Amino acid sequence: MLLPAVVCMLLVDSCTDAGLCEDATHAVHEGNVRMNYVWPEGTTPPDSMTIMAVRVVNHRKFGMIVSTENLRGHYFYNAPANVTEWVDPDAVDPEPKPESDPTVIGVVVDPEKPNNGGEGSESNPDEGGETEPTTSEEIVVDHFTLPAGTYNFFTMETDTSNVYYRNVNEYLNAAGTGLQYSEIGLEYKVYDLDDEKLDVPGKNYQDYNQGFKYVRTECPAIYVDRKELLEIGQNIDMNIQFQPRMLTQNVDIYFNIKKELADGTPFVVDSVIAEISGIPSKVGVFDGHLYLAKTRKMLFRTTLENTNGNKIDDTTTNEDIRVHGNINVLSILHSENPANVSGPGIMQIAIYSHTEQVDEAGVLRKGSTRRVQGRLNLYDSLVKADLIAYSDDYQYATKRVDHAVLDIETTAVVSAKGVQSGSSQGGINDWTFCSDVSTDENGEPLEL
Repeated sequence: MLLPAVVCMLLVDSCTDAGLCEDATHAVHEGNVRMNYVWPEGTTPPDSMTIMAVRVVNHRKFGMIVSTENLRGHYFYNAPANVTEWVDPDAVDPEPKPESDPTVIGVVVDPEKPNNGGEGSESNPDEGGETEPTTSEEIVVDHFTLPAGTYNFFTMETDTSNVYYRNVNEYLNAAGTGLQYSEIGLEYKVYDLDDEKLDVPGKNYQDYNQGFKYVRTECPAIYVDRKELLEIGQNIDMNIQFQPRMLTQNVDIYFNIKKELADGTPFVVDSVIAEISGIPSKVGVFDGHLYLAKTRKMLFRTTLENTNGNKIDDTTTNEDIRVHGNINVLSILHSENPANVSGPGIMQIAIYSHTEQVDEAGVLRKGSTRRVQGRLNLYDSLVKADLIAYSDDYQYATKRVDHAVLDIETTAVVSAKGVQSGSSQGGINDWTFCSDVSTDENGEPLEL
């Protein structure tokens, strides 16, 4: 009668391989993992990061969210049953409840309270009483308990104010290798120009490169990271250190304004807003593949600088202004033809200005205000910047650099009446005049 003994031995041996153990109660086959983040210098981290842990052999997947401030968090997918809640060691224990009177049986009713829960009470039956038990996903932890084994870890920002994440739940729910991590995508939320959520940084801006949706103004940089083939041992404590990298590109944009004062009408440039088209709308979060079929636009604020790069407030006597903008985007695609005045890779600018005149009493007064607009094909600047590398079949691209500078060589010559357009190169590399609108002090157009 050896058969029962053999069966017993097989049952014991079946759980000696931690990578195959499915019983969450076997703590000896688990490891405790603490997450840490080392951010690039000068980075302002997001509030929280999402983490996906994927066991390579005998696939199991777990989802966690951690605070970047204190590195504590909670599970949001496949939490184990034996989650240990973090307890603040500095917390003050609550005052103990008074002991009940053993001589009183049942519930004591306060006769001074008209609605005490008895007959005739108007209290909401769903309020008060016992609270629902806290689920494993709601418990705050300072480490994550995972079954032992070899893992791939993926981390990305949790914030979805400006973007959507695609296929996250589908990936976590997919059995085995049914869906690859490369199919997790990030896509911009998009808006029309008149949508209040867009937060247009200038009054009554007019679009002269239509046919594209807008992404939110001044989106922050987006960070991701992944760690592959990390071994989580049995019954150990370990740290995983992420070093997030930018999924987006940070781009500094510079161009020069030459104020034309020859007509004798001095004016002051109050502000300049700019718009760039050709921003890819979607990217693979963990392979960086930019999808090129559909592009978006972004409006952004700029600062006015002098030739030394110092921020200035313009004056009537100043003739040269250097304009600087900084944006975080997936990248910027150039147009197919440098002579195009619409499509991707076009920058539009709106210059808000006012005149100043001395009245009969010798007092300097603010005169009329104007909004002038122009546009420029950035083909040469984008080619020179070399922002992306295309795949052999041109179906997607990947970014080449984290940071780039677009130093636009063509100067925008601006008078009180508009942006001066040149024709020396048949429109190529020339600013094209779009509109000249008189406005009131609030930027609203006036009837001419």
